Amino acid sequence: MDEKVAIAIKALKIQGARRIAKAAVEALAAAAKKSKAKTSGELHSDLLVAADNLAGARETEPMLRNYLDDLLSVVKAREGTGVAALKAMLAKKQEDIIGDMEASVARIAYYGADALPKECTVLVHCHSTTLMSILKLAHRQGKKLKVYCTETRPRYQGRMSAEELAGAGLDVTLIVDSAAGGILSSNKVDFALFGADAITARGELLNKVGTYQIALAAKKAGAKVFSAAELHKYDPKTEGGREEMVEERDIRELADGIAMMGRWKKTGVKLRNPAFDKTPPELINAFITEEGLVAPENIPDAAKGRISR
Repeated sequence: MDEKVAIAIKALKIQGARRIAKAAVEALAAAAKKSKAKTSGELHSDLLVAADNLAGARETEPMLRNYLDDLLSVVKAREGTGVAALKAMLAKKQEDIIGDMEASVARIAYYGADALPKECTVLVHCHSTTLMSILKLAHRQGKKLKVYCTETRPRYQGRMSAEELAGAGLDVTLIVDSAAGGILSSNKVDFALFGADAITARGELLNKVGTYQIALAAKKAGAKVFSAAELHKYDPKTEGGREEMVEERDIRELADGIAMMGRWKKTGVKLRNPAFDKTPPELINAFITEEGLVAPENIPDAAKGRISR
C-alpha cells in the first residue's frame, strides 16, 4: 500500500500538504499492520523502508516527514517490546495523529477568521484546505468577504479554491495570476492569504510558485500578508542553515499538449517549472497556526513540543 500511495503522491493524484501527510500516515500504519516482523527491531526496519519510500515521494513536504517521524517515534527506543503490543500502539498513534490534524485545522480556522474584520477584501493564491476553512468559517460568522482567487498556473489549483468558496456562498472573482499585482495596487485588497508547503527556521515561507511576487506587491500596496500553516509544516532540518529544496516539476506541465511541446523543442526555447518559491519573513505579517498568529521569527519556538526530533 505504501508504494501505491507514494506513486499517487508523486503523480499529484493526492494534493495538498495535509492530504499528503494523512495518506502517508495511513499507509505507514497499514504497512505496520501487515508486517511479518518477529521483533521490534525488525518492525522498525520494515517501517523505516516504508517511511523512506513515502517521504521520498515529495521531498519538499516537511509536514509529511514530521508526521511520519511522529508515527515512527512509537517504535524507537522500544527494544524488547512485543510486536503485537507495538502494532496496537502504532494504530492508536495513527488515530491520535489524524485527530491532531483535524483539531489543528479547526483551531487555525478560529484564529484566522478572528483576524479578519467584519468586512474586507482578500486575495488567495493556489489552494489550501486550511485556508479554505478560515474563509468559510468567517463567512458563516457573518463577515462580508470579497475574494479574488488567482488561477494558479500551470495546474490551476486556484480554480479549485474559487469553486469551493463560491459553493460555500462567498463572493468570489477568479483572475489570471498576472493580474494579482494590479488588483493589489488598486488599494482595494486588505489581505493576501496563502497556505504553506514549508516554513524554515528563518521564517521563510515556501509555497506555490507566484507567492513571492504577490507578497511583494501586497507589501507595496499596504495589504497584510498571512499564511495559514500547521506547525508540522515547520522544517527543523533548516535550523542548521540548510536551505529548503524547491521542487522542479515536469516541464510538460507548461506546454499546451504534445504538439506545443514539440514546437518548443524545435524553436530551442528552454523550459523550467519550479513548483514553489520562497517568500522572505520581512514580507509576512504572521503565520496563522494552531497556537494563534505567530510572527515569522517566532516560528521555531512555536513548533517546539509539536514535532518529534
